[in-house]
Amino acid sequence: MQADGRLNVSTEVELAVKFGFVTVYRYTLKSEEIWEDGNLISLIGTTSKNGEEFEVAAQTDGDVMIVDGTGFRGEVPVPIIPSSHWNRLQVYRDQMLSTESGEILDIDVETLGRDRVFVDGQPVEATHYRLNSKLSVDLWYDDQSRWVKLAFNARGQEIEYVLSAGYD
Repeated sequence: MQADGRLNVSTEVELAVKFGFVTVYRYTLKSEEIWEDGNLISLIGTTSKNGEEFEVAAQTDGDVMIVDGTGFRGEVPVPIIPSSHWNRLQVYRDQMLSTESGEILDIDVETLGRDRVFVDGQPVEATHYRLNSKLSVDLWYDDQSRWVKLAFNARGQEIEYVLSAGYD
């Protein structure tokens, strides 16, 4: 968090699904979010899915966010939460803004209960959610509402991201 109340969030994902020595699927995503006083004020993202390119640029203007993306161009009411999954607020919403393409995704969220997630070898108690949209994603957040784990199935492969080091 910066002194002016702004928070800059950078997300970078590189994923390769291999069958033996052959890469059968490659995915990269880079996005930059700027938050002010707990609200998203801008988002820029680029994604490549097996060579197919997507992008999004979004900026707030009063009580709307103007989105210019591969999957959607137009205005959406604020606040809206991006699909970067670090922010637990998405589990309380019924829509989110795709960081891949700018598409407005309808979501349904289930609370699946409490789990223990191991972060850097240490157990962390977390609440487990399932976010259903175009892709079903399982998410875990600790008791301070911080992201600790994400899991989903992509092309028959189970993918998991787990926080590698605890929060300071």
